[in-house]
Amino acid sequence: MFISSSGFGTKNDPGSIEIYRHGIKPSDNFRGDYSLRAYTQGDIVTYRDDYYIALKDTTDTQNLIQDPIYWNNISWRQGKDTNYRGKWDNSYAYAQGSIVEYLGTFYRAITNIAEGVAFTNSNWQEVSALIDYIGYLPNFTGINFYDEDVFEPTVDNPDETLVDFSKVYDVSDDAEVIIATTDVTGTDSTSGTKIAVYRQQDDKYILDQLIASPEEINSTDWAFNISMRPDGLEFAVSSQLDDSIKANQGKVFIYKQVDGQFELAQTLTPANNEENEQFGYNLYYGQENLVVSSLNGDQKIPTTFDASSDQETIFDNKFTNFRNVRLDTGVVYIFENLNNKLVYSEQFRYDTAQTEFGETLLAKNNHVYVGIPSHRSSDTQKGIVVDYRKPKGLYAWNTARESITPVDLNRIEGVFLYNKRTNRIVSYIDYIDPVQGKIPGNVEQELTYKIGFILALYNVGDIGDPTADPA
Repeated sequence: MFISSSGFGTKNDPGSIEIYRHGIKPSDNFRGDYSLRAYTQGDIVTYRDDYYIALKDTTDTQNLIQDPIYWNNISWRQGKDTNYRGKWDNSYAYAQGSIVEYLGTFYRAITNIAEGVAFTNSNWQEVSALIDYIGYLPNFTGINFYDEDVFEPTVDNPDETLVDFSKVYDVSDDAEVIIATTDVTGTDSTSGTKIAVYRQQDDKYILDQLIASPEEINSTDWAFNISMRPDGLEFAVSSQLDDSIKANQGKVFIYKQVDGQFELAQTLTPANNEENEQFGYNLYYGQENLVVSSLNGDQKIPTTFDASSDQETIFDNKFTNFRNVRLDTGVVYIFENLNNKLVYSEQFRYDTAQTEFGETLLAKNNHVYVGIPSHRSSDTQKGIVVDYRKPKGLYAWNTARESITPVDLNRIEGVFLYNKRTNRIVSYIDYIDPVQGKIPGNVEQELTYKIGFILALYNVGDIGDPTADPA
């Protein structure tokens, strides 16, 4: 679980994400639900919906699950390693398993160590796995211990300072990747937003990448909202007030993981193409689609005639339509993955919405939930959540036909008919591929030159004109 704190927006307190751990890791020795049986130190069990770890061996006759000497409740524990004791100081005694920092390296106590004992390698073993020694992000001291990237002033702007962290953040479903916005400012009056990418290594989150806004985008509005796909391989970034096409129209940027690093892969714009639309005010990247709202988008509601009867009035075989345009109501766009690219598929509307349609969003499997805080269904009821659902496995775009990769003719040296019983070649066979220009061999022999297109030119003219073909 991750809890974000806004802080005071200063260098000393820019905000943070506090980490809490619950459950087990694949490397843990999980024994399932607790029962009366023998356990060894390090076993993990569940008891009354909480996780417990065995501190000592127990027999199959000892019911000691609630005895803190034998079992420790590890549910919803702080991300900081519980064995970490800070800098080594021989004025304290250390129990076996305690972790300390000594001369820039972490060590774990091999045995119980009494007060006043000098530091020796026979008592301490260097910790090989990365440990979380603070329990929150960002980490300004990681460079001292793990040589990891941290927020440091840049060469171009040595006075750059982190002043606002985790205003918006998201986490992959497996909690392996975290993305968080970070506002930075400098004494030269420059400011902007960057996205910090953290990846989990062992039991610690390491700052892996710091992504700046594209050059053509105003960095102060970029990353107004971010959303990560559940598998952690892509995420979307909105710039709701982007003016590059129309004033305050907005854009959404898609970042995709390539060789372990996120790169800008695609830029999305609204299908309605309106001014002041604020495309990207909110977004949610689900596993099946990307949902993006335009807070000031116009809803186009179709007008029907006699729709309640069996004989609805249509015009020009449904080519002519009449729509009631409801200004600045809000629009929700759906984008689906087609050949590794997000393409526009449809947009939602709610006929009785007046404003704020799409202010809050949530996508889960084949459901999309849209919140309308200002909607009134009566004088006493305010706000509504609308559930849009589609059949599982169905998409707006379906493959009608697709090209087939042609055979590489350069790899064919010849074709022949072979008799397996007599181990003899019966005859050689010619092969053709008109699409790639491979024609029968006897015809090929009569040609002196071959090109891949038709040289003849055609036009349409009067029958009487001998230089023109009749229509």
